[in-house]
Formats: sequence, structure tokens, C-alpha cells
Amino acid sequence: MRSMTPPPEGSARYVRPADDTEERSADPNSERRSMSDTERGPLPFPCRRILIVADLGVSHRGDFGTAVRQITAAYRSGADAVRLPVYRTERCLHAGATAEFARWKRCELRRGELTRLAELAAELGLEFILSPLDVDSVEGSVELATRYRIGSGDNDFLPLITAIAGTGKPILLSTGGSDLDRIARSVDAIAGRRRLDRMPMALTLLHAVCWAPTPAEAINLRAIGTLGSRFGVPIGYSDHAIGIEACVLSAAVGATVIEKEFVAEVSPTRLDGDDAGTAVGPEAFAAMVEQIRQTEIRLGSGRKRVVEGERPILRLRRRSIVAARELREGETIGADDLTWLRPAIGLPPGCEPLLIGGTLRRSVAKHEPVQLDDVRMARAA
Repeated sequence: MRSMTPPPEGSARYVRPADDTEERSADPNSERRSMSDTERGPLPFPCRRILIVADLGVSHRGDFGTAVRQITAAYRSGADAVRLPVYRTERCLHAGATAEFARWKRCELRRGELTRLAELAAELGLEFILSPLDVDSVEGSVELATRYRIGSGDNDFLPLITAIAGTGKPILLSTGGSDLDRIARSVDAIAGRRRLDRMPMALTLLHAVCWAPTPAEAINLRAIGTLGSRFGVPIGYSDHAIGIEACVLSAAVGATVIEKEFVAEVSPTRLDGDDAGTAVGPEAFAAMVEQIRQTEIRLGSGRKRVVEGERPILRLRRRSIVAARELREGETIGADDLTWLRPAIGLPPGCEPLLIGGTLRRSVAKHEPVQLDDVRMARAA
């Protein structure tokens, strides 16, 4: 499990919440993972590591101390990145939607709070991914975000897309609720602000289904391959299904980024802040990370080569060219004088032309390997 020293009070990593009783869960060591460690070291093969994103959404409910605990718990659960929305309610929601407007307003984080959260993420080695929901929030967050994510609800909002593309930051573009033509228009808008052919990592498309919880028959992980073939950029997966199975499977079909909704604290009935029942807590998220990393190991690099552990087995199971009968010194070797037997302790099958027609320099017992040095070949005229 990841171990870490609790952030000292007064540092950028931690600011005491207004209610001191909330401090209890802000200690990063208050919960520990039971799974084996999955630190961000290199995988045991030269292949780009899948980026695993803890989608925090607004599960912090606008409380800074809760957001600190969410980020810390995501780190300790094995996440590589955290994602948060950044917005001003007045700029993205009609005031007439009274109940929804009030909920959105309550969940806003102030610029100073986002700055401290970005600093915390940086100290933990986490990417800090932001999802601006209005154009003005793009400009106000450029210095904080390591990359941007455009949600499925905004993948047709071209003013927002072009504003984000203009920052030069890497982009995750979620493709829920879209067909290939709709996605192509969004990709074209991004390509109009930067050269994707020269910066292939500048854009990652996320296969997503904006239906939560997504039923199994609608998940359609094969769309990851479809998107990759059509657009030639890395493809990830943003999950809105119950459980972790689809996330793990997405690794096996080529996802380079995997995003799962995450909450730090689990209640007996419902994860706090999870409206659709699709978010997971630290234990399930850590299990997902472990299974994805194990999947990466099993997927390997894609290069077909002899693995070191195969070599002693091949010696036993491959064949050598041996004498089919007792051969005398001075005899000329014919095709019928040779056969093939295990183990591989002599010349391999396919080397017969190097022996046939040659004269033996020594006698060779039946089933003894015939080596090149045993034969004198006639000189060409």
C-alpha cells in the first residue's frame, strides 16, 4: 500500500476545515489499503502505463476538507490522477432550475481552494485534471490543470472545446451520447487549434455511455477499438457502470486512460455523494487498480520473442539432427542416414543440407548428434 506522512497543518497540502471535527478523516493514514502496493514505478515491460483517474465529481459537496480527504484517499487507493469540475453556476445553468441551481451553487469550490487542492495533488504525484463547464473557467484554471477533460454533456459545445484546445493542455474528450460524426466535429474543432498529427498525445478520446448506471449490454467496450481505428489517437474509457468489471476489461481491449467515479467514505447504504450508485470507495478502487495493473502485465509489450523462462524448456522439447544408424569414418552421408530426436543438443532441423553429401571425419554412433565439424564437404568445382 502507499504510505505517506500526514500533511503538516499550515502547508499547501492541508488547511484545517472550519469545523475541527472534520479533521479526523483528513489524515492520509486514517485508512489503509489491504491490497499489495501499486506504486507508480515502471511496469516490467516497455509499454505506456494506463492512466487511472479517480473521478471525484462534486462528491465533496463544496467542502474543502472533504475534497482534501477525497484526493488523499484516491492517492492511497492507487489513482494516478484525480478529476474535479470547475465552474460558476451562473455561467452554465439557468437560474430557473431552482433546486438544481442551488445544488450546483453549493458544490462550487473557490479559486483559492482549487489552488490548494492542485498543490496537494502535485505533492502526491497525482495529475490534477479539471473539467471546466463554462468558457470563463478555462482561463481561470490554466495554471492549475495538468490536463483538461471535456464531458459528454459538453462534447458539442464548440466555444468551450476551442477555448480548452487553445490552452495547449492535453485533453480528454468524453464521447458519451455521440456517434462518430458528432465526435469528428469535436475532434476537428480541437485540431483547428493544434496539430494533432505532431502531438499525438494531445488528445485522448474517452469511450463513455452517459447513462448511469450503464447496463452491461450498453457498455460496448468494442467501441474503444472503433474509435482508435477511426481517429488514430489514444482511447480511454470513462465508466458509469456498477462495479469495477468494465474498467478492468477495458484495459484488455486497449484503453490508455481509465476513469472511475470515486468517493472516500462509504456509508452502509449509499456512497456519500454518489447519486447513481456507480461510484466506488477506496477498497473497491484499490482492487480495481490492482486488477488493471495485473492485466497490463499479462497483456505485455506485444513484441513476440523468446522469453527467458522458455529456454530450458525448448532445450528439452526441440530436436537435433542425429545419426539414424551407426556411421563409419569416411562414409558419405545420405538423407536416409539422418533423423531427428529430442533434446536440442546439436544442429536443429533445417541444417541437413550442410551435412548431406559430406564425408565423415570420424565415426558417429546411432542417435548421436552429427555436428558440422564431423563432416568434410566436397569443394565446388
